[in-house]
Amino acid sequence: EFSQLTKELTAARENILEREEEISELKAERNNTR
Repeated sequence: EFSQLTKELTAARENILEREEEISELKAERNNTR
């Protein structure tokens, strides 16, 4: 049960990191268009 929680936490953390990368890329694109 604990290992399952750890797996879910790791997966969630990876999803958040990927989303933050996408957001930073979008912000960079927005800054470039100005």
